[in-house]
Amino acid sequence: MSNADLALRIKNINFKRILQESQTGYVITDEKGCILFHNQAYVDMLQLPPPIIGLNIQQWVDDGTTKFSVALMALREKRRIIRASIIWKSIPYLATSELIHDPDGRIIGTVTNLRSQKEFESFQDEIKKSRLMLQDLRAAVEHTDGSEPDFIAVSKAMRDVFRTADVIKNMDPTILLWGESGVGKEVVARYIHSVGLRGDKPFVAVNCGAIPETLLESELFGYAGGSFTGANRTGKKGVLEAANGGILFLDEIGDLPLAMQVKLLRVLENRSYTRVGEHMERPVDLQFISASHQDLAQKVREGTFREDLYYRLNVVPIRVPALRDRRDDITPLCQFFLSRYNQKYGQKKQFSARALDFLSTLDWPGNIRQLKNTVERLVATCPGDVIRREDLCFGIDEMDRLRGAADDGAHVQVRSIVAMDRAVAETERQL
Repeated sequence: MSNADLALRIKNINFKRILQESQTGYVITDEKGCILFHNQAYVDMLQLPPPIIGLNIQQWVDDGTTKFSVALMALREKRRIIRASIIWKSIPYLATSELIHDPDGRIIGTVTNLRSQKEFESFQDEIKKSRLMLQDLRAAVEHTDGSEPDFIAVSKAMRDVFRTADVIKNMDPTILLWGESGVGKEVVARYIHSVGLRGDKPFVAVNCGAIPETLLESELFGYAGGSFTGANRTGKKGVLEAANGGILFLDEIGDLPLAMQVKLLRVLENRSYTRVGEHMERPVDLQFISASHQDLAQKVREGTFREDLYYRLNVVPIRVPALRDRRDDITPLCQFFLSRYNQKYGQKKQFSARALDFLSTLDWPGNIRQLKNTVERLVATCPGDVIRREDLCFGIDEMDRLRGAADDGAHVQVRSIVAMDRAVAETERQL
């Protein structure tokens, strides 16, 4: 094949337009190292004056602009060159060069991609962080020490939540858990897993807002070997495959980018997925439980969440109430966390009645997460074996948050009939 024929074929290839949009620099040469095609990113990165089509890369080596060319090295050694470090005008880059063969197997050119070394190192850091996060997820999935569950259901509001979970335990519909941050949506999801049909299968939790958008697809779906620079040569399975047969819990589903919402919808509808870099559909058997502290219906109206995905996830909606709406659970939760942290720190502390009464009057905007952290702080810092009302020292700003927005102006609110000493304590607190 002549250089003209190769140039014509490259000109007519549809991916030329795609390469022009890429942030990675691309250049295609013939078998002698003459440039046949390049995208805009290539000339921008190297700050090359146009035109360079037809120029032989050897010229840059001869005039000392760069010490060597990965394209020329690939042609000379007749092999693929992977992530070679080059210095161009004192700036480090990473380049990979692939050989182009004709139908008879003869080398007729190269295609080379160029990436900033700093950008590559940043990408590698993101991969490492993502791997560590997935290790933590797997550790959580495999952790079955028989410890007491982290849910308390004394209040009617919370008992209704677990009653709903018990009703559907012999089925596996798609479930949407919604409620404020810290109310225990993942705890409810794990309870559904423990009592349901898939209790002996994996439970994998993924925080959709915690994984960088650039890595989200490969972490969910996995990837084929060599799909992108830095990918594992043997490929990698994603969380869909890790959770196969069990439950996939998608926390903070409202943070899922629109592009990934389309792909998740396809998985929900077809019960199959495709790894990054593959074309083969892989079947998957999963129950999906998603959760969000955001109003997804409002996000649909704003155009930031797909309506079809919303209805597909919202088959069985379950609202997990805020702690201020389940005050009967506050005292049992305080005792539960007190027992846990007494054991952790080797203490034998107890709450006084007045301390528990005061804690149960607060609104806890951070919900169970905030309550748990407060109890741990009290166990670690309070002197003596009894945590008294006087030991509950909160700053003014923290107290304002604990009261909640509804307590504006320190007006006494009568929600139910209470003991006189508790009513007096509440009035004194507000004054």
